Amino acid sequence: TELYIVCGSGIYRIFRVPKKIPAPTIKLSSGKKDILKKNMRLFVGLPIEKKGMALIKYAHTDTIPESFDVQKLSKKVRLYKALNIILRRTVLVEGEGLLLKEYYVTNTGEGLFVMNEGYFLKPEVTANTVAIAIGDGKMNLKKNETTRLYVVELTDGGVSFVKN
Repeated sequence: TELYIVCGSGIYRIFRVPKKIPAPTIKLSSGKKDILKKNMRLFVGLPIEKKGMALIKYAHTDTIPESFDVQKLSKKVRLYKALNIILRRTVLVEGEGLLLKEYYVTNTGEGLFVMNEGYFLKPEVTANTVAIAIGDGKMNLKKNETTRLYVVELTDGGVSFVKN
């Protein structure tokens, strides 16, 4: 089978031969240039701190634009004895020089763990920080309770306004 698919301003020609295998998913893109333009349009005119907060909102509400590069992970971070901190995903916004890191933070200690965003301004968690937020606003984690932590960083080597 020969297929012609139009995506953006490009035309793709795909040849398929029937086989008894699971159907693959094919993602088409009109190129990096269009991705950069889309990303830049989303943040046009916003100061860096508002860009960071908008990126956190996209991640928290799971409305991440498809032009962002999302990587799912499961990387443990050792920071506090009473907390289990797992890096779950990163979201790269090409063209804006922003990277969001989403962590799941679970209290594995005995009793209440009282925290704030400043607890996570550590090199194990972030560098070149633009914004940091505890997703559900849960500053007091009971035993075995989990919250999400969002960290937005500059990826292009720029200087952030938050001092780690």
